[in-house]
Amino acid sequence: MTSRRPDRVFDEGLQHERTALAWDRTGLAMIVAGAFLFRAWRASIPLLFVVAGGLMMAAGGMVLAVAYIRYGRLHGVLHRGGEVTNPGLVRLVGTTTVAFSVVAILRVLIP
Repeated sequence: MTSRRPDRVFDEGLQHERTALAWDRTGLAMIVAGAFLFRAWRASIPLLFVVAGGLMMAAGGMVLAVAYIRYGRLHGVLHRGGEVTNPGLVRLVGTTTVAFSVVAILRVLIP
């Protein structure tokens, strides 16, 4: 089986690689934040925090998986001069982050 991972970088500035690492950091941060929400089950609304934490950890795992897959695919698109932006993924991460930030604020406000 051949690897879909590129064998060389696209540009000397490593922009594509830095972007891939940024998505990796975003996914990991979402997993860690979800773990902290999940751990907040001792609050007065335990189910909310368990569900929200589990969903955020799952969303972070999906971001990591998508980032890994997109890295290999985008390398070919860059060489062909195609479009590399993905507004849908950015919207998903932004919406998820705002929604779970609200849950985290509730955790701080609810004893």
